[in-house]
Amino acid sequence: MLYLNTFFLKLISKRFINSIKSLSFFLILIIFLDITLKFIGFGLDKHWYDEWNIRYPSTYDMFSNQPLAMDHNKLGFRGPLLSNKIQKDKISIAFMGGSTGYAGNPPIPEMINSLLTKNDINNVVYNFSSNSSNHNQHIHRLIKFSEYPFDIVIFMVAIMSLFNICSMKLDQAIHIIIL
Repeated sequence: MLYLNTFFLKLISKRFINSIKSLSFFLILIIFLDITLKFIGFGLDKHWYDEWNIRYPSTYDMFSNQPLAMDHNKLGFRGPLLSNKIQKDKISIAFMGGSTGYAGNPPIPEMINSLLTKNDINNVVYNFSSNSSNHNQHIHRLIKFSEYPFDIVIFMVAIMSLFNICSMKLDQAIHIIIL
């Protein structure tokens, strides 16, 4: 019986070592192809290399979008410029999101605006989204622009933000979700 168990363990360990060898070979092959194919134009989309044209250092919330670049307003956000003078019957909405709220043509905040306008709801949606931002930055951004009157604040929770919330202590995560 002892001989059978030893033989079985040796067989399993040989299979395990062989599978590790083949997996490591494929991993090294993929890394090699990824590096070499980038030189001829394959791989990561080139627009990510221009991220420094979009990002801009921003006090209190680390970075924001570059002001007056592409379709950004003078504060660096897509959509209408912030205003303190809003009609009483107009709903003011602040939309906080990462790349999910920033990207798209039209971006999600514009779609919300169109849907509400189509249903005869007078509104303005301010898009505070920027690529690679998280809810910590969004909360700071909300505080940074707290002098503006917002009736509704929407936090667009993407999957990566959920991972950040899940890695916190439970009481911190609940506090952020309630905000």
